[in-house]
Amino acid sequence: MTRILSTVALALTLIAASSATAAADKQGLKAKYEEKSFTLQHNLHFDDDDHEAEWQNYINGDFAPLGAKVTVTKIDDAKAILVVEDPPLTIKLDIEHANPDPAAVLDRILGATAPSVKGLGKEDLKGINYAAIFEGMTRKAVFLAVGYPPYHYTPPFRKDSATNHDPKADELTYMKGTYDFLKVTFSNDKVVDIED
Repeated sequence: MTRILSTVALALTLIAASSATAAADKQGLKAKYEEKSFTLQHNLHFDDDDHEAEWQNYINGDFAPLGAKVTVTKIDDAKAILVVEDPPLTIKLDIEHANPDPAAVLDRILGATAPSVKGLGKEDLKGINYAAIFEGMTRKAVFLAVGYPPYHYTPPFRKDSATNHDPKADELTYMKGTYDFLKVTFSNDKVVDIED
């Protein structure tokens, strides 16, 4: 009986600790981002109809441009509301299951100043302007055009499951939708193949 009570007490303690950690994380997100202004570090795709964006930055729909001024008007466990100055629009960014965590994802999307595009070539600038990936683009330009790939995932129905922990890897897999993937192969930090 004592062992059962100890197990129940331990389970309740873990649940309480988990709730306290979640509350602390939420407060940390609010303190760091809410009612503060930032600059987009890459193009941010969103759905044309409802202006919802996914933390994976699905490469489809319209997009808010790299360098746009953004204010985070509200943030909670599930969403960050981003108000873009130019073009004026409100984006609801889903961060509920952001991997590795919402703060890491937001830190890649939001920064203090716009990233420099100095020294980038014609193909790089084309990709950034279209928020798309083209062969010949540099790795830096890809990250500015469509952001970093989702940190980790295993594509369903594919044998070549990938992890995107290392942004310097020769192969990175982006998402165009829930089950729609785009594999990008680099050689010498330039895109040499795109598998849709």
